[in-house]
Amino acid sequence: MITKAKKRLLTFTMVLMVYVVAVLSPVSVSQTRVMAAECEGDYEYIYLPDNSVEITSYNGTDAQVVLPDNISGRTISVIGENAFCENKTLETVVIPESVTTIQKQAFASCENLKNVYIYSESKLKTIGEACFWMDKKLEKITFPKSLRNIEKNAFGFCAALTEVKFNDGFQSIGEYAFCSSGIKSVDIKDSITNVGTGAFCDCEELLNVSIGKGISSIYDYTFTYCDKLDKVVIPDNVKSIGKNAFDKNTQKIVLKDCNVIGYSVSLSDKIDLKMYTYVSNNIRKDAGVKVNLTLPDGTGKDILLSKCQTVNYNGVNTFLISADLVPAYITGTVTMKITGSDGKVKGSFTSSVYDYAKDYIKRSNYDDTYKSGLNLVKAMLDYGAAAQTYFGINTDKPANKDWSTGKLLTDNKAQITDSRGLSEKIQDKTSGKLQNTDLAYEYISLLCKSRTGLKLYFENKNSLTLDQIKAKYSINIYDGNGKKLAATQYELKADGKEFTIKINNILPVQLGSYYTVEFVGGGSTAKGTVSPSVYMKKAMGVGGENLKKLCNAMYFYNNEAVVYSKTK
Repeated sequence: MITKAKKRLLTFTMVLMVYVVAVLSPVSVSQTRVMAAECEGDYEYIYLPDNSVEITSYNGTDAQVVLPDNISGRTISVIGENAFCENKTLETVVIPESVTTIQKQAFASCENLKNVYIYSESKLKTIGEACFWMDKKLEKITFPKSLRNIEKNAFGFCAALTEVKFNDGFQSIGEYAFCSSGIKSVDIKDSITNVGTGAFCDCEELLNVSIGKGISSIYDYTFTYCDKLDKVVIPDNVKSIGKNAFDKNTQKIVLKDCNVIGYSVSLSDKIDLKMYTYVSNNIRKDAGVKVNLTLPDGTGKDILLSKCQTVNYNGVNTFLISADLVPAYITGTVTMKITGSDGKVKGSFTSSVYDYAKDYIKRSNYDDTYKSGLNLVKAMLDYGAAAQTYFGINTDKPANKDWSTGKLLTDNKAQITDSRGLSEKIQDKTSGKLQNTDLAYEYISLLCKSRTGLKLYFENKNSLTLDQIKAKYSINIYDGNGKKLAATQYELKADGKEFTIKINNILPVQLGSYYTVEFVGGGSTAKGTVSPSVYMKKAMGVGGENLKKLCNAMYFYNNEAVVYSKTK
């Protein structure tokens, strides 16, 4: 059992770790000063490149401070990092309209600060990281209409702060921004698109939370340890609820009749988007309720809801609904509809592997549990981007880039690595001779536009039909572990002088495996081994540029899948 003292210590330690890492981060070069600090009255300041002024330090002892609009005839636009930090006498501060940014720790640990007044017509856009951290007596701060962002830890441990109001147009609340504060009510406006991890954790006086239309994810620990929080209505726009977001107090979560509350993606096996879907008893009592899935390539399927697996997801009983995707389509949208036996749609939801992967990469920056799969997620995105290029699918939205910024989400090793050099790392361990009086092995190809498969081509010397081949030979195929494949795992086809064997649904961890093919019959046994990696090796050496990069991506994807599978 976690006592309240232990609970607070845990929360404090968790937040403090985030804060210490932030404080020790290097200062951006963009904060370059153009002049040495000067003094006027109690203020030290510097001139900024736009001819405005940044206050860098306050040396006075007044309890009430009204910051001037300008110093030396120049507008004050920035209250600098640590400018009032650890001031012992400050009780009230008035911020002028001209200030656009209050920087990191500007008023942190001001033990007697009670009131912060910001004019309604202020130009303030950003309240910086840990800006009012540990101001335990801070009771009141008014956010202007211009404010857009509150950075992480900004009001952490402001125990006396009971109320904050966000105006329309406000956009982002940083990680642990109000952790362990005294806030009683939170109205997350529709304009707010981000509420960071742990933003309101350990707010013991928090009673009410309203979540707006701009929030798609409630991140880990957002409202954990909020003991008085009676209930939270989760709107349809929320697509995922993070780990311990509500400390597993499920009575606090009010879901509508149908909602997807979480996503995951299988990493080391096939690319499988999993949707954890809450469906109320009111809908479930209809035995004919179906799940309709439409995949990015236009294909789809219907499943009876009652046939779907049930899973407890973060304290909520859900149905696990999966969509199996191929690399070239991981940026595409999967649409899921829950439909009653009367044909009426009870809920419709969209998601993509790409969105999940972006969120996974973001979370890995602050949660170590996401680090083990990070390289695999990036390798999957590189594979997806290479497949898009090779097959000409959605090439304007590559899987390994952030479309909003154009920046790479990965190291892009598949593109920058020399294919010929990489091919030399792959050993060709094929053996045996797949040939008899009727069939002679010619070559293989690797299929990955739809499900990943390995296709073997044989000369059908005597133009036997498929039935004739099956009657004459027992065809056995074994995976890399020596396990015989079921007949449903491969396809046989005879067409004139050609006979083919297609091994289906090869998983990422199996791309380096060797498959053994055996023909028994006609008084002899023909036996040989083949591998997707051998095809990749040859393509890296002689294939076109796009094929080489695709094989590079598959190589790295296989390697990372093997590494990740060993950690599971």
